[in-house]
Amino acid sequence: MIFFFKLDKRSSIYKTLKAKNLINEYSLGKDPDYGLVFNVYSVAKNNGKKAVEMLEKIKNQEDPIMFLGLLISGALKDFNQKQGTKEKNVLKALSQLDLKIKSTSIDPWLLIESFLIELSSL
Repeated sequence: MIFFFKLDKRSSIYKTLKAKNLINEYSLGKDPDYGLVFNVYSVAKNNGKKAVEMLEKIKNQEDPIMFLGLLISGALKDFNQKQGTKEKNVLKALSQLDLKIKSTSIDPWLLIESFLIELSSL
């Protein structure tokens, strides 16, 4: 019989069972796309097409509003480092994107993809 639960590895029960080889541990393999979501914004600043390709791999597992929040946090980080014209334009474009996503019936991923493509030219 197989049970799936989390047992405190510091407990004496765990240590006793482990010593008698009554416990088998299995771990999930690493997701190759883990962390990709955080790199999309930095790639889009130079290559929007490649950023859209990266987004295609992960968008089925992500929420568009949450992803938009990641884009905004990346833009704010850039703005805090350098408060130039490009950084201001990116923040303005993201605020417009946020309004579009929340006020239109257009697929939010389509709007995000168009933003990523335009980002390198802002």
